[in-house]
Amino acid sequence: PQASCDAIANEDPQEEEAALENVKSPARRKTAKEPRLPDNLPVLVEKVIIPAEVQANPQDWQEIGEDHQDLLDVTPASYFKIRTINKKFRHKSDKSRPPHQASMPPVPIPGTHCAPGLAAHLIVAKYCDHLPHYRQSTILRTRHQINLGRQTLTRWTAAIAARLQPITRAIRHETLTSDYLQIDETPIRYLVPGTGKTAQGYLWIYYNPRTNSVAYQWSTSRSHQAPLEWLGEIGFKGILQCDGYSAYLTLVDKLSDIRLAACLA
Repeated sequence: PQASCDAIANEDPQEEEAALENVKSPARRKTAKEPRLPDNLPVLVEKVIIPAEVQANPQDWQEIGEDHQDLLDVTPASYFKIRTINKKFRHKSDKSRPPHQASMPPVPIPGTHCAPGLAAHLIVAKYCDHLPHYRQSTILRTRHQINLGRQTLTRWTAAIAARLQPITRAIRHETLTSDYLQIDETPIRYLVPGTGKTAQGYLWIYYNPRTNSVAYQWSTSRSHQAPLEWLGEIGFKGILQCDGYSAYLTLVDKLSDIRLAACLA
């Protein structure tokens, strides 16, 4: 240590300054600033201002341009009923014939009174905006006098999920049918029915860089069984990019056509 201190003390200050000048600081990445009000928002022209003098004698003036002022506004959520009227008829001359009526079309989401727009709203509110069902129920009741309890919204959400299963399977198929996937698992606490307690679960995420599609697999286990179930079922062959978690090493032992690539993290 003493020798090192002596060496530092004997360094030439001019040489040190020159060395520091040769070290370039990393260039700061310039990011394009996003506009506060995007161009794709609809524009409602509320007022066009024309000076009083021009209005009095328009023939004396030529328009050469304009300025404008934009204010951001919102239409609060409004709820309404979509009604399908099914007419009923009876035969004019043959009174013995029963009334005639066409069949009602099936509801979009069986077991609910939910139109597709409301279904999308409920799902986005819960899973994107993190509004649990009891808060959504309170908002509907206090602001709109719509009495949909938490249990009802929970049942409707399950019905919506079942209705979306074909889309889920299509996304999963598009994601996994590749020769290069990125995979990771993230812990999520979940409620264990009947116990009043939570347990540790895992959401396995599969990302296909070629199609930019993502598939999610829920499992209560962090073992290799979850990815083995999906990748084994589809017969995945190719590169699997992941971290160094041991479950992926076990997965390769089970599926010999998989090669692991490091995630560089």
